[in-house]
Amino acid sequence: MTLNLKQELVVNSRETLIVVEAAAGSGKSRVLVERIARLVESDVAPSKIVVITFTNQAANVLKERLASRLGKDITLGCCSTLHSFMLRVIKRWGGQDNAGFAVIDSEQTKALLQDAIDETRYKGSLEALEDTVESYDLTKQRLTMSKTEIAAASFFGSLARQNVLTFDMMLTRGLEVLRTLQEWPYDWLFVDEFQDSGKADGEIYEAMPCPNKFFVGDMRQSIYAFRGVNSDNLDRMRWQAGTGRFTLTSNYRSAEVICQAANRLISHSANEGDLPFMLAANEGEGKITLLQSTTAEREIVDVADWVQENPSDDVAVLLRTNFLVQQWADGLENYGVPVRRRKPPAFPHDWLKAKTFLSFLANPENDRLAFAAISLSRGPEVASEVRRTALKELTSINQVATNLPGNQSLAEVMARLPAMGISQESMLMLEELRAGLESDARPEDLIFQIGLESFGGKEEGQGILVTTYHSMKGREADTVILPAFEQGIIPSGKSPDVEEERRLAYVGMTRAKRRLVISHAEKRRPRFGGREHVLTLPSQFLNESGL
Repeated sequence: MTLNLKQELVVNSRETLIVVEAAAGSGKSRVLVERIARLVESDVAPSKIVVITFTNQAANVLKERLASRLGKDITLGCCSTLHSFMLRVIKRWGGQDNAGFAVIDSEQTKALLQDAIDETRYKGSLEALEDTVESYDLTKQRLTMSKTEIAAASFFGSLARQNVLTFDMMLTRGLEVLRTLQEWPYDWLFVDEFQDSGKADGEIYEAMPCPNKFFVGDMRQSIYAFRGVNSDNLDRMRWQAGTGRFTLTSNYRSAEVICQAANRLISHSANEGDLPFMLAANEGEGKITLLQSTTAEREIVDVADWVQENPSDDVAVLLRTNFLVQQWADGLENYGVPVRRRKPPAFPHDWLKAKTFLSFLANPENDRLAFAAISLSRGPEVASEVRRTALKELTSINQVATNLPGNQSLAEVMARLPAMGISQESMLMLEELRAGLESDARPEDLIFQIGLESFGGKEEGQGILVTTYHSMKGREADTVILPAFEQGIIPSGKSPDVEEERRLAYVGMTRAKRRLVISHAEKRRPRFGGREHVLTLPSQFLNESGL
């Protein structure tokens, strides 16, 4: 694996705290893999190494690249998302206070929120309650409480009584466990896409007692503020005393003309600071094409014509929203352009039942899960009768109706599901998810994995890729087309954060290797509010890019 001088400096650095600011296309994944590989080759035990990635897919890709580099499979201490790692921390070091808990998904969380609303007769909005729950400090003593805080307290009380955690709570509970640790088997921490970490993430990384920490990211590619991401983590960490700070600026992906346009765009960022611009290391010729159409409908035709006149096996069309993705994928196909797009997942008819039964089998003494399982299998009337009997006898629903053992292995739980009527289709989906887990995984690991999966469906079709800017993160294409490049779309009229919208446009532009096409329409029908065309303006980012 050939590295440039700056990459070699990063890979061979002996600093114990390293922050790498890596520009788009600068080979950060290559550096990450090479540094880990050389540690292993220098007799560092792989079990001492933890790697945190932003997605499960990224973790799997990193494992594959590491195996290819070393010529063999190795088992790291962990290579996963932060949520998955925190689940492991809680299970291993959480003690009796964290024993036997269940992880509930978003649907079950909403059900508990609704219970809290009903119990406290809360009249506010669900959004306001969710915001309060997200920021609620369980350790704070309150002399007075708002109605929203009372509902939030009821919600957390239900979680405690039922011994369940939401996905977001995995991070806060994991942080609590980390701060009380007496032992820690990991010496090396690697964090990829550090710019996409949240406030709780940053606190967790600081609390991990690893003597060697390595963070890599790019503030210019921080595009997940809607998920609670805080790019300040990267900025704060790089100025921390004792930090070995490195920058990778050579872009090996994009042609020079594309790098220059992206540099001009991001130079308008208010927090650009002292970060150096990308330097094009790709010697191939590049070209940027601008298309202007009279209407949004005509824009699709014009782009379709351009694609057919400039054939390529590697084209990606990036849109700001899923609605536009659907509109453009259908439109291009109607004009004879083969399209590859992400299809909505086709869940088995009994997928909800499979998830409910799995959660119940993992924690049979949880009355909410038991009631839900019996409701699905024997009907709500039977479930209500069983619950009344359990309350009368001061015991659990499980003890009255099923008497299932606790602490079953994942293999035992999976073996029970077909006998409970779960279809072969659902079992195949569960087995596929199970295959991505560690060999010693427990039922709660599989439940957690189901919650982490976006289930956005698989890309289908043969042709150009039509997807969102966010979905294209970490990917590239020879030709990238950015349609609907207009004010109100990018930057979005719904987003108050123009800075993040600028970074999103920057990410879109830097996905292109050789050709970048940007188009916009003079008129467009609003999605809501009438059939008449309204005048539009080209995105301000077009002018900021010098195009």
